[in-house]
Amino acid sequence: MLSVLLLTLWLAGAVNAISPTAPPYKVLTGLPSRFGNTFTPDTAIVSNGCILPERNGGKDSVTNGVWEGEVFVDSWPFTVTICTQLPDMIKLSFTLERQQITQCYDETVDINVNSGVPYPCRNLVFCNGTKLGMLTVEVSCDSNACPENNFRVFMEASFPASSVELVSNVVTTNPIIGEPVTIVARLQDTSGANLNPIKIISAVLDIILPGGGIMSSVMDILKDGSVLGKFIPFLKNNNKGLSESKTGFSDIIDTGLDLLVKITGASEEDVKMYRTIAHFVVPTLENLFTKGQVFTSSLYSHPVTNSEMVKFTVPVRLLKSCQGHNYRYYTEVWATDANGTSKAVCWISGLTDIQLDNSTSGGDDKYIDGHFDMEMDTNWMILAESMFPIHLRNFSIEETNGFVELVKADIMEVDHAPDLLKWTATKRPDDVKITREMTEGYSPHRYEFGQANSGKLLLVHGYCSAGEAFPTDQFTNCAVFKDFKQSRRVDEFARLIDEYAKSQDINAYSIVAHSQGGMAALHLLTYYHTGLDLTTDGGRRIQTVGTPWQGTPVMGMAVDIAAQLRFGCGDNPDFSVGTASRWLNRIPWIKQQEVYYYTTESGSMSGPCQMATEMLLDGPNDGVAEKKRSQLPGGKSMDHKVGECHLAGMTYPDQCYNAERNSEMNKNAAR
Repeated sequence: MLSVLLLTLWLAGAVNAISPTAPPYKVLTGLPSRFGNTFTPDTAIVSNGCILPERNGGKDSVTNGVWEGEVFVDSWPFTVTICTQLPDMIKLSFTLERQQITQCYDETVDINVNSGVPYPCRNLVFCNGTKLGMLTVEVSCDSNACPENNFRVFMEASFPASSVELVSNVVTTNPIIGEPVTIVARLQDTSGANLNPIKIISAVLDIILPGGGIMSSVMDILKDGSVLGKFIPFLKNNNKGLSESKTGFSDIIDTGLDLLVKITGASEEDVKMYRTIAHFVVPTLENLFTKGQVFTSSLYSHPVTNSEMVKFTVPVRLLKSCQGHNYRYYTEVWATDANGTSKAVCWISGLTDIQLDNSTSGGDDKYIDGHFDMEMDTNWMILAESMFPIHLRNFSIEETNGFVELVKADIMEVDHAPDLLKWTATKRPDDVKITREMTEGYSPHRYEFGQANSGKLLLVHGYCSAGEAFPTDQFTNCAVFKDFKQSRRVDEFARLIDEYAKSQDINAYSIVAHSQGGMAALHLLTYYHTGLDLTTDGGRRIQTVGTPWQGTPVMGMAVDIAAQLRFGCGDNPDFSVGTASRWLNRIPWIKQQEVYYYTTESGSMSGPCQMATEMLLDGPNDGVAEKKRSQLPGGKSMDHKVGECHLAGMTYPDQCYNAERNSEMNKNAAR
């Protein structure tokens, strides 16, 4: 019997939300040959270790200043990482099957997931041994040394020599409040030619809430050896008429939920192992609906370009509390040929605001009527040798906070104005040249394209950076974007970059970006008319270092640990695997092709970039970003260097301080 956990939520605002002035939106349009060029990522996360969630071991708590954790040891060597505010003040005791064991290596390190805002941990490596079984870890702190009621402990263990790994995936690609979120996981042995499932003894799904509460449910073990868990996020205030959770538990959810999949298994030799994987999920309120399945369309002449345009008006219902949000749309346009057969014309995509009609929707005062417009140049009809009537396929609307599909329809009908049905082509397909304005819409900068501009290079840092990412003395004619110690959603981040350029009277620029700054730069180039379009020397518009284009498993649990220990900027949903993958799914390849990106990983001499995040990451990585998720499918991979890490203070040098690479990016940057 499948158990479904009902979770009551109270949704608060966006991450550090501000309202930078938005530059004009582009209306992206492309050939139907690109219909199939969306990106379908692998969002499964792999782990060869386990996490024990943070606990408070304050001296006045029930633990009396002693924290205890247990985990099965199934192979040697293994590593235990303990994180607290005072790593050098704690006392540690390790007992394996009632016998005391001692580490061969003990180091206090600063773990860094926040671009320069580290938190302290101790890495302990256990090298030589054969005994397997239950490891008990006891952490204590002298009452005179540790802060009262504030002795926090987090522990993880990893088993790099083990062939047993846990693979887990949130299969619900669009998590909506009020609808089930499903997680599927399996424990497998990778030692042979095939991935053999490991017998599962128990499987539990924990939902870890910002207030420190944990809600747990038993996951179902399926016939194929995998496990399945579900939970349903509900709103505390019973919005939308949803029933409240019967769990009697509620909390404030600012940005998302950490899910911890906990699996205990046993090999054929009855060797027990314990593995966990952390997911970060952002349930989205279904706040926008289309009104019916028919859109209106009309024909008009653009007042500036004189292009003959088709305008589609999309009527919607918007939750009043979500006024001011912007959305991403996508659709495919289909028409008919001379024989009446359906024919693909083009795709249309972009960002939009909702224009309000100032009337409540259907008498429900929670919603308000509105609409938004999409446009298409009739030259696309000529290129496709097609005629009206037309219809839309694969139509979708996503909110830019989370990029969850709120509206999805296989086919949308179009109500045609009379002049559209009378339309005929005035030129041959060979006479149509695909222009910038056909593919991006009208730009207020149209008279500046191709003009000599005094361009600059913008150096852009990443998420929660404590300071400048790149050394400015290795670049020329540059300006430094500064938004330090902040967690920004990708759309907001992109707008802030352009707002900074305008504030410095920079009318044309290219970007060299680190980490999440690369995502913001590509978002800006894709969806907004800005000075990023105006460089004229043929150089590279966007160059990035260490950008996890497909997200990072570090976002979520590891960042929460930092927050609980009072370091860092907290979660950023757009940096998570699920949200980043949804965002990237609709970025056109023609825009991705403008990105030149560099990646790095740890070396072979001194171990991983940082031990505490190594267990969360799969394969080669730079301590924050995995190599496999740092690939931009349509971008240009320039170099992958071994022996550099994501940030300063890790095992190897900071990837942003490679003088040879910086010289190359400086030389090739468009200005």
